[in-house]
Amino acid sequence: MKVFGSRKLIKCVKELGFIFKRQTSSHQIFHPPKGRKSTMLNKNILPIQVGRNTYDSNACSRYVGQIKSFGFTKKEIEENL
Repeated sequence: MKVFGSRKLIKCVKELGFIFKRQTSSHQIFHPPKGRKSTMLNKNILPIQVGRNTYDSNACSRYVGQIKSFGFTKKEIEENL
């Protein structure tokens, strides 16, 4: 699994069409593109922890899994990272 940081992840989700909604002190909240709903129950947002140069490998795979739950393929995600 490729390791990445918050800047690359935010750039990736914006290129995939996610819409920035708001920012809390340590997270940015994104809504999915129109027509995309998460397969996870009641989880129709994507929170991203900001200010990280690199996430650990477990966090990276968790973020990729969350994005995949909106119907994107692993190849699409890796191309944008």
